[in-house]
Amino acid sequence: MEGPDSEWREGIVAGMVQTRDKADEVILPLRNLRPNQWYCVQVDARYPYVGKRAFSDSKAISPPFLTPFPARGPLQPMPVRLDLDEEVEEPSEDSEDFCWAARPWVSLRVEKGFLPEQYMLQYKEAVPGGEEMGKEHFHGWEEPMVVERFNKDKRNSEHWDTVRVGLPAGAPEIVVLRLMTVSPKTAAPLQWSIASQPVVSRIALPRLAEGQDGAVMRFLPSVGALHLHLRFFLQPGPVLKEGHLPQTQRTATTNESVGHRHVAQYQLRIRMKGETQKELPVGVKGPRRFIELPAAALPPAHAVGTQPSLGEPETWEEAWVAGLLGCFGHRYELQVDLSDQLRELLMGHDQLEASLRVGTEYRWSCWTPWSAPQPLPLPLPAPLRSSVATAEALGPTAIKVCWPPFDRVPGINSLEYVVRAEPQLGEGAASCAETVICFQHEPRKADGQIVGSNQFQRLLDAKEDSHLARLAACFQDIRDLEGDEEKDTKLQVELNGLLPWTRYLISVSARYPAGAGIYPRSQLEGRPQSEGMGLLVGHKLTTQVVTPGGENCPAPPRQVGWQDIPQEKQQEDGSKFLETGKRAAFLSIEDRSEYVLEYRACAPTWAHYDPEVGVALRDFQGSWPRNEDEEGSWKRVPMVQRLGRGVGEAYSTKSFGGFTAPAEATMKRFAVARLVPGPCWSGNVPYGFLASGLSLGSGFSVSRAESRIQDIGFLTDLEGDLDTFERYVASKDSVLRRSPGGPLRLGDSKAFVFGGDLFDRGKGDLRLARELLKLKETYPERVFFLLGNRDINKMRLSAELSEEALGRKPSEAFVAWWDPKAPTLAKFLETKRQPNTAVSRLKWMLRHTLGAPGAFNYRREELAILRNAEVDQISDEEVVASFQRSVLHPQGEVRSYLRAAQIGLILGDTLFVHGAVDEEALGFVPSPETRYQAHSKEELLALPKAQTGLALKAWIEALNAFAAEQVEDWCRQPFWRTEDGVLRRGGEALMAYQCRPAVALSTVVVTCYVDGKNMPSRKAIEQDKIERKCTDPLSPKVREYLAQGQVRRVVVGHKPSGEAPAVLRTDADGLGPYEVISMDTNYASTQDHSQRGGSWCELRVALLPGGGSQARLRGRRPDSGDAFDFRLPGIGGDSGDGDEFVGHQTADGWWVRLKLASGQYLLSRGEGRIAEYRTVEAKEIAAQVLELPAL
Repeated sequence: MEGPDSEWREGIVAGMVQTRDKADEVILPLRNLRPNQWYCVQVDARYPYVGKRAFSDSKAISPPFLTPFPARGPLQPMPVRLDLDEEVEEPSEDSEDFCWAARPWVSLRVEKGFLPEQYMLQYKEAVPGGEEMGKEHFHGWEEPMVVERFNKDKRNSEHWDTVRVGLPAGAPEIVVLRLMTVSPKTAAPLQWSIASQPVVSRIALPRLAEGQDGAVMRFLPSVGALHLHLRFFLQPGPVLKEGHLPQTQRTATTNESVGHRHVAQYQLRIRMKGETQKELPVGVKGPRRFIELPAAALPPAHAVGTQPSLGEPETWEEAWVAGLLGCFGHRYELQVDLSDQLRELLMGHDQLEASLRVGTEYRWSCWTPWSAPQPLPLPLPAPLRSSVATAEALGPTAIKVCWPPFDRVPGINSLEYVVRAEPQLGEGAASCAETVICFQHEPRKADGQIVGSNQFQRLLDAKEDSHLARLAACFQDIRDLEGDEEKDTKLQVELNGLLPWTRYLISVSARYPAGAGIYPRSQLEGRPQSEGMGLLVGHKLTTQVVTPGGENCPAPPRQVGWQDIPQEKQQEDGSKFLETGKRAAFLSIEDRSEYVLEYRACAPTWAHYDPEVGVALRDFQGSWPRNEDEEGSWKRVPMVQRLGRGVGEAYSTKSFGGFTAPAEATMKRFAVARLVPGPCWSGNVPYGFLASGLSLGSGFSVSRAESRIQDIGFLTDLEGDLDTFERYVASKDSVLRRSPGGPLRLGDSKAFVFGGDLFDRGKGDLRLARELLKLKETYPERVFFLLGNRDINKMRLSAELSEEALGRKPSEAFVAWWDPKAPTLAKFLETKRQPNTAVSRLKWMLRHTLGAPGAFNYRREELAILRNAEVDQISDEEVVASFQRSVLHPQGEVRSYLRAAQIGLILGDTLFVHGAVDEEALGFVPSPETRYQAHSKEELLALPKAQTGLALKAWIEALNAFAAEQVEDWCRQPFWRTEDGVLRRGGEALMAYQCRPAVALSTVVVTCYVDGKNMPSRKAIEQDKIERKCTDPLSPKVREYLAQGQVRRVVVGHKPSGEAPAVLRTDADGLGPYEVISMDTNYASTQDHSQRGGSWCELRVALLPGGGSQARLRGRRPDSGDAFDFRLPGIGGDSGDGDEFVGHQTADGWWVRLKLASGQYLLSRGEGRIAEYRTVEAKEIAAQVLELPAL
């Protein structure tokens, strides 16, 4: 109809319906009507199959009605980003739920009300630039697996919904989606919506580049800033002309990862090891433990052309080079600026982990698994290998210091060098000179520049030689060559304003320029540069130099006799000057108003009569004695009386041959005078003389610049027992002192020697090592460490706990071949039903191959103490990480101790080693090519560079050089490497030296003297010639060899000697007095869990005038707490009195071990590991027949 008032026109039959039963209402739908058109409906009826079948005369006509416009279809679905923080997850076969993290999916915004009743979503691979794009008739649409509304999206509104669409596992990389009608009730003429924009359905994980020990992060200083650096790889596949490779044509050979072609941004997160909370819990203070950095645009890619197959990398070095050559795809270098929050996290924790994800505009990949825990030290400038510093005195107050440039990271073209001169004068060492100077350097090559160098490219082009192992070695050679080329370059600086007649310790260290923005501002503000940067200075070079005396220094004071003073002066001034109870000295000194007169205690002057003694004193590395009851060496003379000019000048020409030495009691106090300048340090030191006016003979004059050792303290085999060490430090008269809460200090003119075996059997390994290393750093010339077997054997941890070792079968693990009773790793894991993990391996190593069954739990307890946490809060993995850090970190406790320690030490006439001096070991130094396996002596001598027949001092020096070289070799190559088809690791020859069968008993580290917790009896020695369990302390060959080297005492540890040190004293060989002292008092008690029973023991060696020495033993017995402090008779030189009984054996086989404070003596006897003890009175000992040990 044309309108509602139009007349009826002839219509058409719109439909027919038959009714059989009586119906109240008949419904007939009318279809194909025009929209927005007026209609009128007429209804008629007739009987079926009857007569003419005419319609009725009466017809029903409806009122006119207007049809509506059609309903519109849904708007185009729009991609939207959902950040679900996805972690990598494998779909479970048993679960019916859709695994979003493992399957492709997309997220869209769709109009509300169209899903799911009226429309459904469909997807199809997007074909960029294809002809069918946007056409309504193209085919190939599929239905997704899951469509769900995402209620957590804050962008949902009354008009829009956010939905997640889960796709099958084989879905295309990039898809378009549309809404397709499913409801017959819809009035829309369109059956689908406009297709969405192309959207990536999934993105494969990026690959993080792993360095040594799986580290993925490092600090990278640059000019002006300090960045956090990471490297990762994406594989976008080959670039095709048409820009698209259909899904059906992609194969594994295209080297393409899903979604990587479209990645445009990345996001990084970092956490403290194992942390799960992104924010600190309420009430917890401390540095941030988790940070998620904002998303950032992808840095430029480093794309490398297709490389020939180079094989699979076997080491981290090979993987590093393979990544640079493009084997893992396009390389991306991230340099993250350090915000305050990020710096707080990175600087506040030892073990850090990182995770990365990449994404497009609408889609993120899953986060990569957390990287292996790693420390993040600042790559500080360090000296090049084998580089040394030299110093030359230019005059009394100036020196010139020369050194080669320090190594540095790529990108740095300048370094600040801190040159420090410290006088070696005890308490005077605070007067130091220091200068900071900046030098410009050629920047080191970046990794990409090394790969692009001609040398590397030539090797790469040689197809037959371009395998990863060769390429990795070439890469390192080029890196090392940069440093080697600079070794001949010498930097130099002059230091002025120094002190004459003074020995200086010169140190050269380097740091990045303070103004470059590299260091935290909080560490620089309000502090001097040297103080604020102290912790950020790397390893240093050291040397020594002695400044000469200047022409304007005053002459030394000369002693004047009372008889040389005119009679009138004696009467005039004697009553004023010489008073009862006071001591006086008469000196002739220069009249210099800018100087004052000081004095200090010194050695008895008669010890200097003999010219040969004078020569010995010049070589003697001790120090002038002083009054130990007073603080400080030098004191100002309280009163000086001027007698006039020219008085006593004739005294210097007198002969003193007729004088005799006073009695010992008279010599308790004596003095040396000196002149002290204002701006300089000192004048010359004169001959020694006796106060009170007694005239003595001519003396031996030395400069105060000579830093001398007078008293040595020796402690050994603490094995992690911090409590014993603290008892020792707290004892009165220890060479080490500590103010409350302060660091350890070493007394003036004293030395401290630690005899080795610092680790394993206590919960103080880390703290002991840190304290002793700090002490060594403070007093480098008077603190000495020896290498023990428990120190050296920790070198095994780096290789045997490495990822490469864990990847091997347990049956291929290194075995304790020297101990047939030790189970293999495979047997241990099977018996204990443990998995093949680093935790299980470390427990097996400690218990069955390193002799430290309790070390794992001790370390857990110590970590809990250091972190102020409960013991059960420390995981097994954290314990493993602590052991690994101690050997691998540049400042690791074990690593630092090994680098600071030596095998042997000679001070005066005393030789210190850890084990014993065996005949087989004399003069022998192993070859650096010695393997850690059993050898005969002939096999050892046949190896290249093995040394034998060395004299004593040359032997000890060569052993120490061998050990230092081996430790450095281990630091450079701590992991297994295959060499000529054989597995090797750095430092293997030193590991062999602490194993008796590996060096055919030719070692001073693990041989021993003790049997039955005493010195061995002659029976034990004779039996030992067959069994070789302990060394003969009375070997004539050894005794003669030591005597030729002027050694009269051997001090050792290693094997426990029970409740007290084991001492042997003899002079029955015609070579003079000789002592052997074994100081390991482990297993002193059976009543205390630490097996120390509150005991401690120190050996003191006093270096006497004339080149002799005297031993002193002090400490406490276990359990009873009986104190002892006594001296043995001196040997050589001016020997002092001492106990004559200790160190000898009674006729019935008892060894005299100690003289107790009560006056009683401790005796013992035993065999093997069993000993019995008893105490007797002094008179009973005096009545005993003592056997003098004989050779």
